[in-house]
Amino acid sequence: MSKKNIILLVILILLGVSLLFVNISMSPVDKSDNTLRNFEVVKGATTNEVIDSLKKQKFIKNAEIAKLYAKIAHKTNMQAGVFQLKKSDNMITIIKHLNDPANITGVSLTFIDGKRVTDYAKVVEEKLGIKQKDFLAKCNDKKFIATLKEKYELVKDYKFNNKAYYLLEGLLAPDTYVVSADSSAETVIEMMVKQANSIYLQNKADIKKSKLSVHDIYTLASIVDLEANSYEDRRAVASVFINRLNDDMPLGSDVTTYYGLKINVGDRDLTTAELAEENGYNTRSGMLGLPVGPICNPSITSIRAVLNPKSGDNLYFVSDKNGKVYLAKTYEEHNKIIEDLKSKNLWFTYDN
Repeated sequence: MSKKNIILLVILILLGVSLLFVNISMSPVDKSDNTLRNFEVVKGATTNEVIDSLKKQKFIKNAEIAKLYAKIAHKTNMQAGVFQLKKSDNMITIIKHLNDPANITGVSLTFIDGKRVTDYAKVVEEKLGIKQKDFLAKCNDKKFIATLKEKYELVKDYKFNNKAYYLLEGLLAPDTYVVSADSSAETVIEMMVKQANSIYLQNKADIKKSKLSVHDIYTLASIVDLEANSYEDRRAVASVFINRLNDDMPLGSDVTTYYGLKINVGDRDLTTAELAEENGYNTRSGMLGLPVGPICNPSITSIRAVLNPKSGDNLYFVSDKNGKVYLAKTYEEHNKIIEDLKSKNLWFTYDN
């Protein structure tokens, strides 16, 4: 065989191998898997970012080949929204699917635990176009809440305090939900309440054993959620607050003060006058007992921490700048811990 023919043969082999590689790369991840799975194209995401996400979630085999195809085929107009994809579809089918707005099945809403209904209202407005004021108004709509009482045991057992800023604060379960693009505020809120009710029923046995009312459990859980991060630390904080309630001591929780002032936790330090301001939430003002309602929408972890508090007679706690919680039985011991944290540069300070 001549040198020219050998070179030609090598080229053909390389071409064949390349075509085989491309063909394999574009083939389905799993031909036998016809399960429909949600895949979200985040608003503002680039084509490359979407394709990288497809690869990460194992909908396609090769991201680089997919990016090349999308560019050559002019399939770079990925639509924002939630799509249902099958791993039995090949790469070309999947990319074409994401370029067609008719295939959008819904909008993904992610509500983070420890956030307020005002934060959730911003998410709903951004994703669904529902005005924040309309969402918040529905959270205080007594007629709407009455319909929820008829459907969900949590709402029925929960004794609402009309002095609360938002009646449904604390009863909107943090989670990720997929809803239709034309969903109403009522639909979104009921979906969250339904999830909260499911959590309530799962923990009902422990809730019934608690000496606290359902309203108080959710109110305390919302405070605990913002005061500590881990389950064990939340159990420790819950025990301190319960001990204080039993001893008729003010809770003295800064996070309640922030909520009462309608200032976001961590935005800035509070003034002496603000710490002393009397309202239905500020437990730093000398008020006894719990606030008139939850100050955020707590996680399952915080609810369970309140139902299973750590044993002990500690009356004080403090967190360092890394979120670690330290307990103390006396005010003197509490102050020593604070001074020690400051000396070790572990004391949290606000950036000015």
